[in-house]
Amino acid sequence: MGLWLALSGLSLFATDTLLKNARVFDETGKPPFSSDIRIHGDRIAAVAKPA
Repeated sequence: MGLWLALSGLSLFATDTLLKNARVFDETGKPPFSSDIRIHGDRIAAVAKPA
């Protein structure tokens, strides 16, 4: 399955959630890494290095 990214369209009913400094397990067998993750509606909209 692995780490996946999806860009979603704008919706009047969707809300954004920001997970700061989240631990990400990408199923590659590598150690987890920290990242900021933005969720728009029910989709992952962005993954970035922590600010």
